[in-house]
Amino acid sequence: KPIVGLWTEVIASTRDPAFALHIGQANNPAVFGALGYLMQSCRNIREAYSEVVKFQQTVSGWISYEVVFGKELELIFKVHPLWKEASPETARQGVEMAIGGVLNYFYILTGTRRYPLRAELAYQSPLPGSKYEQILKCPVSFGKTHNRVIFEGALADMPLISADESLYASFAKILRDKCAASGQSARFSEQVKTVITRDFGGKIPSLEIIAAHMNVSDRSFQRRLQQEGGTDRALAAEMKKELAVNLLQHTDATVYAISEV
Repeated sequence: KPIVGLWTEVIASTRDPAFALHIGQANNPAVFGALGYLMQSCRNIREAYSEVVKFQQTVSGWISYEVVFGKELELIFKVHPLWKEASPETARQGVEMAIGGVLNYFYILTGTRRYPLRAELAYQSPLPGSKYEQILKCPVSFGKTHNRVIFEGALADMPLISADESLYASFAKILRDKCAASGQSARFSEQVKTVITRDFGGKIPSLEIIAAHMNVSDRSFQRRLQQEGGTDRALAAEMKKELAVNLLQHTDATVYAISEV
């Protein structure tokens, strides 16, 4: 499976069993592509994570998200059973990157540092608990029912510093349209666009990663694009252009702001 091979290579290259926690701390909503920009345009944390749950199929099927609002705010991370069965260690890394990313997401979204009340992991880790507590700044327990981080409930209604109704409407439409169009085109280039939007959240990875994700060789991937008169670079440029045009037509964002997307 491409996802297992990718993580195995990363772990072997870094020789860091806590790599995912470390890289997660540097993540930002932009890794979700269009969904990340939708998050940032929401009014508060409640709306942002409700959209993550609604459109999570556009990001990845390997790690799924659930959110519970109440006296406490729970973010739950579920790893796909096939990944967990094939490679528990790389699945652990995937979960920990998602958990580590939450802290930086909250900082980017609200402008303040927020840490969980506690964290629970559904496995036994080769890392000492103190490693997790050093990063998450809260008690961490293992062998639980779910992978989850629990915050104070009031955090759900914290306003976002980048809230923008027009951008919210535009990105929501983009995601709805992409979800509706998923799998409807026979052209290989359109299939690639769908995969990028659905599985990579609109963020364009390398040719090698896309090809592996679609279970074709790099050479076959390039050849099929060339048969339609295109290249991977041209496809990436086309997707960025489509996004920019959509924003210009349906939002009040400035040209400079759109150029930064």
